[in-house]
Amino acid sequence: APGRELARGLGLDGFSTDQLFDPALNVRLGVRHLAAQIERFDGDVNGHPARRDAELPRRHPRADGRAHRLFRDAQPFEGARLALKQYGAPLTLTYLAAKILDVSDRFMIAWLKGTEAVAGYAAAYDLTQQSIGALLNVLFLAAYPRITAVWEARGAGGAAEAMVPHTRAMLLLVPFAAGAFFHFAADISNLAFGGDLRDDATRVMPWIATAVAIGCFKNYYLDVGFQLTKKTGMQLRVTVIMALVNVAMNFALIPMLGGEGAAISTVIAMLVGAGL
Repeated sequence: APGRELARGLGLDGFSTDQLFDPALNVRLGVRHLAAQIERFDGDVNGHPARRDAELPRRHPRADGRAHRLFRDAQPFEGARLALKQYGAPLTLTYLAAKILDVSDRFMIAWLKGTEAVAGYAAAYDLTQQSIGALLNVLFLAAYPRITAVWEARGAGGAAEAMVPHTRAMLLLVPFAAGAFFHFAADISNLAFGGDLRDDATRVMPWIATAVAIGCFKNYYLDVGFQLTKKTGMQLRVTVIMALVNVAMNFALIPMLGGEGAAISTVIAMLVGAGL
């Protein structure tokens, strides 16, 4: 193994791979390996890894396949950078599309019904979303590292087993959290808002709670599959479709129902996203 070869080069007797967990020794061996590779490739540390990989047999004809693979595997930076872009760029665009989904209704209410119609809707939306979202986000952050670790170690079957406790918790908490805002909308509005906002907030809060619950179930449960399988581009397409559906439904329902129409539009968009 490379570790044993490096240890022999440093004159370490009785070396075992368990010693690689010793931070000081690990760093020492790593520096030794890095120095050897820099010397092997004549100090070429900035060239493209693929070019150096291709030049290895020509420049060092006696290098065996194991040494070739060792150096190739020690230079993953370009591939990792590309993989991060392919994985992360769609997630960044998904976030932007989700923000359009979250805030476009407020601008459309102001445009179609006047700015005074926005206040109650925005207050109810923010209170409901931040309350339910914070609770379910904590649950997701607690479960996701374990799910990804099991996925990497045991594949899809292991990840499915690791998802079972998360599934049960989501099925328990999502209806409970949304149901509190759905059934006690008037009480929550009376407690949290002034007289000018209470009626509008009470009217839209059940719809918003439904939309937030569906959205959290999608984000913190259904979308995990996209992320584990690295199909974040598909997640982006679903979110863009949701945003477009929401805008279209807002145009149709806000003129008739005001803020309640915007809330219903969000429920429809979330259902479309969950269904896709």
